[in-house]
Amino acid sequence: MKIHTWRRVIQIGVAALFIILPILNQAGFNFIWGNFLNIHVSCLTFSDPLAVFQVILKNHYLPIGLLIGAGMVLAISFFMGTIFCSWICPFGLLSELVNYFSSRMWPKKFSKRKIETRGFAVTVDVKQVVA
Repeated sequence: MKIHTWRRVIQIGVAALFIILPILNQAGFNFIWGNFLNIHVSCLTFSDPLAVFQVILKNHYLPIGLLIGAGMVLAISFFMGTIFCSWICPFGLLSELVNYFSSRMWPKKFSKRKIETRGFAVTVDVKQVVA
């Protein structure tokens, strides 16, 4: 299989795991439990760093367990780069699917030209500029 196929299989598998995880937990399987922001695998906790930061700001204290969980996620992201977001994170799959379907539903109708403005590429509709 090609690497793109492997990546898609893993993405769909992780998304399916998050969908069936509450059913498995209710049936007594508690090795993995949690949600997108905080998931527990055995004794390890993986926490979304932004969610941890929000908890710290709201409650005015530093929960050590959440800090360790956020630190593990940051360490994985630091050492593995975009692998986590492109292979494992279900939000990556969701954004890719939205991009795919939006390009199918709204194809480009006009010829567009890219220009460079202050270091940023901007797409301009040529027909609107001329009119």
